[in-house]
Amino acid sequence: MRAVAPPLVAALVALAMGFFFARFSLALCLAVLVFMLLAGVGVPALIRRLSREPGLRLVEGRAALSAALVDGIQGMPDLLAFNQEARQSELIQKLSAGLAGAQKRMARLAGFQAGSELFLAQLCLWSVLLLAIPLVATGQVQGVYLAVLALAALTSFEAVAPLRRLLNTWRATCSLPGACSKSWTRNPLCMILNNPCRCRKKSA
Repeated sequence: MRAVAPPLVAALVALAMGFFFARFSLALCLAVLVFMLLAGVGVPALIRRLSREPGLRLVEGRAALSAALVDGIQGMPDLLAFNQEARQSELIQKLSAGLAGAQKRMARLAGFQAGSELFLAQLCLWSVLLLAIPLVATGQVQGVYLAVLALAALTSFEAVAPLRRLLNTWRATCSLPGACSKSWTRNPLCMILNNPCRCRKKSA
């Protein structure tokens, strides 16, 4: 249900906003829907494409670092006996640096996504104002509705924001190496986002 609710709510809000703005002008309706589509589908799709490689590196780097730390702790007597503690320490430092680099890139992408959504929301607000002001000037729309249209356009993006968290959850679920093979069941997030991957079969 958590995977179904965000896109369903976003679609219902977009449909409701489309009917609301269409009562005043078709141009207003199209402008709001286009910006919502860009914020809800375009930006997440772009971030998904850009984060595919660093996301995989992040998961693999975290797994490799954990394995190296476990080997270093449990195999400490052997490392000391064969004078390999310096080599193991260098390996851990190298893996830690690689993991930090992947985390920085993912953080930059997350900031870019949040900024893009905010930019599109503000751009939608100003576009609605620029389209509605001439309608008010010609008497097609009453002036009291100008602020209502602007605020409705801005608040409609609140329904699109949860899609970002859904994408992050999907990345964490489906980016694990080997997690998308040898399964009997599909992950709901993968199905909703049209991902052909299959998740691991739950252990009995």
